[in-house]
Amino acid sequence: IAVGPLFPTSTKSDHRSLLGVKGCSEILEAIPANIEKAVIGGINEKNLHEAISLKCGICISQAICASPSPYESIRRILEIIDCA
Repeated sequence: IAVGPLFPTSTKSDHRSLLGVKGCSEILEAIPANIEKAVIGGINEKNLHEAISLKCGICISQAICASPSPYESIRRILEIIDCA
């Protein structure tokens, strides 16, 4: 289950209201432990640590697809995740 939007995003214009870390956390806690969970919406290198703190999967698209160098963006994102 993907929960979001975590942060403001321009990927989808018809998304529900911004949930933020607190809102996503509350929803994630209500989902049974045996179900895979992820957060989605506006996640990028600058706010990735907040997404990581939710201890679930992370969906990132805009930060990669809109990057002038998707490869470098992915490399930096993975570096942040590895160091977390």
